[in-house]
Amino acid sequence: MSMADLVLGVALATGYALAGDPGHPLPDTATAFDRHRMRTALDALERAGVHFLLLDDDFGPLQEGDRWIPRPDPTVFCSFIAQLCTRIGFVVTTQTAQLEPFHVAKHLQTVDNASHGRAGWSVRVGQSAMAVAHIGRGTKMSAQDELAEAGEFADVVTKLWDSWEAGAVIRDVERGLYLDLDRVHHINFRGRFLSVRGPSLHPRSPQGRPPIFTRVVDAGTAGFAKDWADVAIAADDASTPGTPRTLLEIPLTGRETAASLREQVSAAGADGLVLVCPTGRALPLSAIAELAAGLPLRQPPLGASLREALGLDVADNQYTRARRA
Repeated sequence: MSMADLVLGVALATGYALAGDPGHPLPDTATAFDRHRMRTALDALERAGVHFLLLDDDFGPLQEGDRWIPRPDPTVFCSFIAQLCTRIGFVVTTQTAQLEPFHVAKHLQTVDNASHGRAGWSVRVGQSAMAVAHIGRGTKMSAQDELAEAGEFADVVTKLWDSWEAGAVIRDVERGLYLDLDRVHHINFRGRFLSVRGPSLHPRSPQGRPPIFTRVVDAGTAGFAKDWADVAIAADDASTPGTPRTLLEIPLTGRETAASLREQVSAAGADGLVLVCPTGRALPLSAIAELAAGLPLRQPPLGASLREALGLDVADNQYTRARRA
C-alpha cells in the first residue's frame, strides 16, 4: 500500500469516550449511553475519513488517579453503536487466556451482522495482570504457552467462522430444506489447550471471516501476527513480514501534526496508523479531524466491508477450498 492510500484507525480504552465532551473527563454511567452524543461523534469520525475504531478490553475498570472508570463489554457496545453509522468499522479486543473461542467467534459474527460487515477482531495474546487477579488461573502462564494457546484460539475461531460456507442457508420451501448440510461443518478441533467440536451456532456473517488484528511487541507476537493476523499494529518499526497490513501505533499527545504523522508512517514502512486516545478523557474529535485532513487516506465506497476498507481480499473459506480440491 502506498503513502497515498493510508489506513486510519482510532483506539479507545473504553467506548464511553464517544459520549464525553472532547478534552474533558469521561462521563459517568448515567450519561455514558447518550445516543445523540455517540451519533455526533461517529458522524465526525466518518467525515474525517477514519476507517475503524479499536476498542480495548480487560477484566476490570480503568483507573485515572483516584477515579475508577467502568467500561462496557466491547462486543455488546459495538453491536449497539453500529446502528448509529454506516462506514466506520469496529474492532473488538479480546484476551485469549480467559475467554472461550466458541463464544468469541459467535459474538464477533453478531457484531459483523449488526454492522453489515464492518467488524474486526483484535487478539490480545495471553492474559493481563488484572485478568489474572480477577478471574485468572492463579498464576500467569509462560510467554511460550501464551503464544501457543493464542495460536490454537485463533485457529478455532477461524475454523468456526468458516464452518458455515457461503450458500449453506438455502431456505428451500418446496423441498422443506433450510440448510445445505454439506456446507455446514464440525471443526473437530483438539489441541493442547482447547477442544471444540463446532460448528458455530451462528451462520456465516457478511465478511465470512472478519479481519484479525494484533499488537506486535516482540518476536513472539510478530510470529503470531505472521501466522494469524491480517493487520499487525506496532509501536515503532512496523515491518511484519507475512502480514498483509501493518499499522503504526501513535499515542495522541496534542503535539502531533499531519506532516509529522506522515513522516513517522513513512519511516516505519507502515500501511497506515492507529491514533491512541488518552485514557480517561473524551474523544478529541477536532484534533483527529484536523490530523486526518492532512493525511492521504483510502476512500472506500459507501457500503464497503471492513476488509474492503483495509484493502484486504475476501477471505478464502478453508472448507470450500478443500471441497473444490
